[in-house]
Amino acid sequence: MFLGAVTDVHLSASGSNRTHTVEILGFNGTEDEYFCILYDRVPTLPQSLQKDLGILGHLWQNIAHRVARTRL
Repeated sequence: MFLGAVTDVHLSASGSNRTHTVEILGFNGTEDEYFCILYDRVPTLPQSLQKDLGILGHLWQNIAHRVARTRL
């Protein structure tokens, strides 16, 4: 069991999902329980990678995106 306070709520672009940020103020449990709380969440990094255009393709997309942004 722990004592915490919600410090931030972030809505998804569609508004259907929320991410809550909680500050843990006190914890009365074992280290294993603490790690379970920390890591029992949706991962923020991609879970699979796909081979695609490669470095040159990514560079071209990046340059095109930057040029498009400067024209706004």
